[in-house]
Amino acid sequence: RVGEVYEASRRAGKLRAHFPDDTPILALHGIVLAKLGVHPQALSDMVLAAQKTEEALKEDEEGNPARPRIVDQLIRLSVQICRSSIAIEEDAAAEEAIENALQWDPDRADAVAAKAELLSAQGDHDGAMKLITEGFKEKLDSMPLTLARARVLLASDQSSEDELREVIPQLENEIAVAGLPVPELGDLLRALGTIQDRLGAPDEAFNAFRRAARLRRSSYDPRNYTVMTTRIITDWSLENMKKVVKPDLSGAKHALILGAPMSGVHQLEEMLKAFDDLSVLGPLETLTSAGMQFLNARQGVLRPVPLEPNKLRGTQLRDAGGAYQMQTQAMAGIPDTVCVDTHPHNIPNAGAAAMMLPGINIVCCRRDPVESSLACYCSEMPGNHPYASELLDTAGFVADSNRMLDHWIKVLGDEAIGANIIEVQYSELVADPKKTAARVARELGVDARATSIKSVPGFDQGPGAHPDQYRNFTRQIRDLLEPANA
Repeated sequence: RVGEVYEASRRAGKLRAHFPDDTPILALHGIVLAKLGVHPQALSDMVLAAQKTEEALKEDEEGNPARPRIVDQLIRLSVQICRSSIAIEEDAAAEEAIENALQWDPDRADAVAAKAELLSAQGDHDGAMKLITEGFKEKLDSMPLTLARARVLLASDQSSEDELREVIPQLENEIAVAGLPVPELGDLLRALGTIQDRLGAPDEAFNAFRRAARLRRSSYDPRNYTVMTTRIITDWSLENMKKVVKPDLSGAKHALILGAPMSGVHQLEEMLKAFDDLSVLGPLETLTSAGMQFLNARQGVLRPVPLEPNKLRGTQLRDAGGAYQMQTQAMAGIPDTVCVDTHPHNIPNAGAAAMMLPGINIVCCRRDPVESSLACYCSEMPGNHPYASELLDTAGFVADSNRMLDHWIKVLGDEAIGANIIEVQYSELVADPKKTAARVARELGVDARATSIKSVPGFDQGPGAHPDQYRNFTRQIRDLLEPANA
């Protein structure tokens, strides 16, 4: 409720481990995972919790004083199941969940709003707007309906400027309401900022995005991350890595997709799912876990990081590589497939991955750092991204991420290390996404054709797509991101 979703996920995970069959805890854990953007794993818990809740309601007596609360839990679950199913393009599951919610209470505004967003995702813009209008006429809760109206208008290329301007005062009224939970307030502010950006009002847009970004609660210290980055680059030098005895394992059937935030990693991984011989897994904690268990990984800024490779023994690398292979291949469930790990914080661990799995594929996604910083700062960024509350901190994180990528490209691609480095430019991905994704798949050893990709995920259309309009707000980060300073 106060915006600390990552901390909530840690605590909910501990509760889930101790009380795996408790329905409220299943529901809480699933909803928190959904807020982190981990929708497939979230759905398994939420669907089970919804089934148990509905069974309890059917067996319950009408006079139970706790019944309204239980019905509320079921509807909240069904709404989030709908939204998570939309996120992974499971429209049938989304429709089933939201119809169930509306059967229990046809006047729930959050359920009506979710159904409208589902219709919009299915291309029925008029149907979505009609449903929202009817909700306002019925005097349903205005906040979810207003947010849904903004999202539906933004999702359509046919929305007129007058329609977008009309929703601005409605959003501002909802934002002014006292006591809104932080996630809802952030959603409203980002919707307002996106509309102002679409209308060509960068000052008003940036003010809304800045207010939303500052709702992120964190104790992030950018200096610590920069120091850690420098330490990683120093420790994992080519000279130090050459001294390590590599295990007799092959990383040819494994790949990491790395990149600074909003650099095209998400779009690339979504398109790679179209190829049968690739198993896109993630985000996985498996690489971090192997480092902690076998490679003496120490607490980093965002994740534990193994350092001092010259002190690692071949048996440690063999055990870490074997554990990582076993877990990822078990998750893939398909023999002889290339397992693609997509965790966004794997960049510091790439050196360890290359040493414990010789020949591993490492895909490096690159984007203009100003674009990446601005896009990250102005986006929702579900997950653990504490650096995104201040634009300068965001730019510093992007600069450090790119420093590590530059280092890995140079060092891990050396013949002595033998990793297969695949570089992808964001501009190339935007210009011809299917062709670029197919090229990456072929370099991963898969027989891939662009025609296998049936749909292309959306690319950033916000401030990061036209940073020159925001020059008044990016002067400081442009100085930071100059090649001489980055």
